Amino acid sequence: MSGSEPLGAKRNPGRQSAFTDTPGDLRKGYQFSALTFHPNQIRPYLKAVNNDLELAHRLYIWNIQTSAQLWAVIHIFETSFRCHIFDLIRSSAQKQDWWRDPTIIAINDLERFARYSSEERIPLSLINRLFSQKYLRSLWIPLFEPLYIESGKRRKDIFIALESIRKLRNIIAHHGRIHNFNFEQSLTAMSLSLKCLDKPTSEWIENFDLSGFISERNEIIRDSSRKSW
Repeated sequence: MSGSEPLGAKRNPGRQSAFTDTPGDLRKGYQFSALTFHPNQIRPYLKAVNNDLELAHRLYIWNIQTSAQLWAVIHIFETSFRCHIFDLIRSSAQKQDWWRDPTIIAINDLERFARYSSEERIPLSLINRLFSQKYLRSLWIPLFEPLYIESGKRRKDIFIALESIRKLRNIIAHHGRIHNFNFEQSLTAMSLSLKCLDKPTSEWIENFDLSGFISERNEIIRDSSRKSW
């Protein structure tokens, strides 16, 4: 990896994170060069670098390091968003196990929600459902819209943002390739969804610097173009 400066939330010094050294640790603490990868681990990356095996290895390692950093940001977003949204619903419903209440949760969603023993186990895919059209009158208008109205965000905007975050989350969770993702767009979706609920964390996400990751990815792709000449 080029450069010695740790990658991470460096654009806002007031909100440095505990894991800004993670990519540096990955560079120095893990000897990837000592590993022998199975051909099928590398094969998905070959197409992106014109079948150059050395660059495919570099892109695969880049994918591991970048995924680790993004996973931490997603963790912070998801747990904060979940806690604030569930606080609103619980306070309004005056019920601790609101996700099992058919007066709150739509009948065709109730079985999915009710299988979870606690709020913290409810996945982002179900949280996103709470911003679907079916909850327009029961949740969006009375609880969520008053918070988002000042920012001009509609229910559909939040639903789409959460869906895009969920897709990135699932790709990383299943060790998929992320080099074609628009990372700035993903951070913007997280920041905007959280802004009216947890402004400090929203600003921290907004200022999270991914330029080092993007530059390195672009460098790998450029190197593959030069080698193909």
